[in-house]
Amino acid sequence: MMKIIILILSGFIAISNLNAEEETGHEENFQVGVGKGIVAASEDDGIKLSPQAEKNFEIQKVTGNIIAKSALVKVGEEVNIYRYRDGFYKRIDFQIVKKVGDQIHIKSHDLKPSDQIVVQGMGFIRVAEIAAFGGAVSGHSH
Repeated sequence: MMKIIILILSGFIAISNLNAEEETGHEENFQVGVGKGIVAASEDDGIKLSPQAEKNFEIQKVTGNIIAKSALVKVGEEVNIYRYRDGFYKRIDFQIVKKVGDQIHIKSHDLKPSDQIVVQGMGFIRVAEIAAFGGAVSGHSH
């Protein structure tokens, strides 16, 4: 009897996940949503963290295009930065314009003057990115 109940529940869960996939075009991610550390995720916009997650992991951001080298994020062979725009964090490509000591002057076609760059807490954001997207984000698997 217990095996039958487990099989029925397994089938229901599989059907529920199938329906979620049909409606959204991809599998539902139970690590993203209201009341969680990652409240939204979009491959176009990036990830949106809860205010509590940002506070707990002491995420700090700066405005401008001069950052410390420690703000760089290495993922495989790539070196990126995390941009903060409209509440979302997204890993983006950049070019180094100039290096002065521990600081680098950068430019990127993915940066607007109002954007901020994450300078502390990048490791947590990377873990959240993996949880939200399951690894590499589109456009970053060259």
